[in-house]
Amino acid sequence: FNFKLGLLQMQNFAIPRTTVMRYNEMPELNNAKSLNIGFEALWGLNLYNGNVRLWYGISYDFYNYRFQNNAIRIDPNQSSFEYRFADANDPNETNPEKSKLVSEYIGIPVALSFENAKRGTSKLRFMIGVKGGYLMNAYTKVKYDDDRVTKNYDDFHLNELILQPFFRFQWDDWALFGNYSNTPISQNRIDPSLSGQKNMVIGISLVID
Repeated sequence: FNFKLGLLQMQNFAIPRTTVMRYNEMPELNNAKSLNIGFEALWGLNLYNGNVRLWYGISYDFYNYRFQNNAIRIDPNQSSFEYRFADANDPNETNPEKSKLVSEYIGIPVALSFENAKRGTSKLRFMIGVKGGYLMNAYTKVKYDDDRVTKNYDDFHLNELILQPFFRFQWDDWALFGNYSNTPISQNRIDPSLSGQKNMVIGISLVID
């Protein structure tokens, strides 16, 4: 069983922004507060002398995209993934404290590990694998300084299916992990060429064997 906490980053293969705002892309993130929180249960099959194992299991991940600009809004029921800025003259939009998008995926990881199986020694394990995920829930959340909170639930044209290669380097009960999405975060049904952004995560996990 693994509990994971990682920093969520964006990788964009499109042309860098200049003076043109591309509202079909993920807005700039607050990198220190954009997090991936996940839970994972794995079962292992011994392949060779306890040193090589095949792992499979189930996972649940929360991807918390915290926007750098609190005026960012992503509306539900749109024709494609797109953001806008809140109307500064709207009294209901006064002093927002945070704005974010959260997506939740259930997944099936499969991996191969190479590890130290000797008794009485510190556990050392290197694992590499891939995880397929399915979108279970997504919502936006805006919090204001008067404690008002607004939430909107929708799929926001996020990809329902994702594929993520990952690695994990474990020493005893702690591990460093990383994963990178092979699939874009969102689907642009109007122009598929705009569906280019991918995410990546680096973090630590607590491993309970």
